[in-house]
Amino acid sequence: MGESGSGKSTTGLALLRLINSQGSIIFDGQPLQNLNRRQLLPIRHRIQVVFQDPNSSLNPRLNVLQIIEEGLRVHQPTLSAAQREQQVIAVMHEVD
Repeated sequence: MGESGSGKSTTGLALLRLINSQGSIIFDGQPLQNLNRRQLLPIRHRIQVVFQDPNSSLNPRLNVLQIIEEGLRVHQPTLSAAQREQQVIAVMHEVD
């Protein structure tokens, strides 16, 4: 979260290595800049970017918990509904 034009989308794209960047990219203590596509795939499953066009990114029929939970359903299908909800709530508490 941040002000418009502060670089949130650019940072997300750089983290996913969808755009070139300079310097170091470290996620969860692991440098990402030298990983190949296969090595980066498990990390990409843990990062989600919501692009700026809310009409194509957010489903108005879902609440915030359901929208965030969608990534867990896709990438961690063995989690129960209760486990997914617990993880989403924990992540939401990290947002200030």
